Amino acid sequence: METAGKFVVIYSSEQERFVTPHGLYLGEKVPAVETPERTKSLVQRLVESGQVEVVEPRAYPIEPILAVHDADYVNFIRTVNSTPIDDPEIPEGKPAPVAYPFTFPYARPGLSKHRSRSIIAQMGRYVFDLSTPINSDTYPAAYKSVEVALTGADMLANSHHAQRDLAGGFCFFNNAAIAAQYLLDHPTAPAQKVAILDLDFHHGNGTQDIFYETDSVLFVSLHHTPHGAYPYFSGFEDEIGVGKGEGFNINYPLEAGTDEDTYTAVLNTACDEIAKYGADYLVVSLGFDTFCEDLISNFKLTEPYYETMAAIVSARLPGLPALIVGEGGYKVDKLGVLALNFLKGWKS
Repeated sequence: METAGKFVVIYSSEQERFVTPHGLYLGEKVPAVETPERTKSLVQRLVESGQVEVVEPRAYPIEPILAVHDADYVNFIRTVNSTPIDDPEIPEGKPAPVAYPFTFPYARPGLSKHRSRSIIAQMGRYVFDLSTPINSDTYPAAYKSVEVALTGADMLANSHHAQRDLAGGFCFFNNAAIAAQYLLDHPTAPAQKVAILDLDFHHGNGTQDIFYETDSVLFVSLHHTPHGAYPYFSGFEDEIGVGKGEGFNINYPLEAGTDEDTYTAVLNTACDEIAKYGADYLVVSLGFDTFCEDLISNFKLTEPYYETMAAIVSARLPGLPALIVGEGGYKVDKLGVLALNFLKGWKS
């Protein structure tokens, strides 16, 4: 998004309120990789470049979130840390300052259709992994990030892992999906079609889930094959959508060690699919965890390649208004450089 020759970056320091205390991996505590420093480092580098205009997000009501996410799920994220734990093993009944799921629901023939009202049961119902803890700052920070995405969508019209009713992969509200749905529902200039191009290392399982049964959104994802990377249970080529959505979900799983030539060939094909679709708007879920030095991935994309990546997308989809939404990327000291290279390629 550009104004007066500069890219517009929509950002609020409120997004930095949520700090993940630690991660849990294979039974061990591990340092958190989803930290406020990621965003601060990236935005600071962009500002120093003089190539961007930073804009505060506008305030929005909750309705755009509820157009994508289940209302009970949203209320859970908002209230879990103030709800007393009703379990005899915790006689004090105090709320959990940091909520991690303890047990997960499963489907078996003969099980009751009733849903436990226990807050511990809700932790397992509404969070699908152990990398996405919730504390009292989660809801306001996640809500502010939604307002960032909606502000960008409004400027056009005038997370990725989060599903309709599940948090996971460091994601609580799916900003790309909320922005896409808002463009379709826009009060003054509603779109007929929106394309989402997901360029994160990990499959955007939440975005796929939300739009799997519609032809109003084309979801195209380049990601590491789920045979060897999170979220493991989605992202295969045969996931093409159902009902009206059949044919409007396209996955390109890539192997470990994917190099720039391979990525370029697949990206060109992905852009051709989007061009064929004829979208009114493009939402790019941009992850920098495809970078060769990233802490939790294994692709071979170098710093200069992000300029090439952006140039391919903008050249193959000329004139298509685009909103770029941030996703993963955990090499903190390189995020600003990668973002600048991407913007340089887009502008070229």
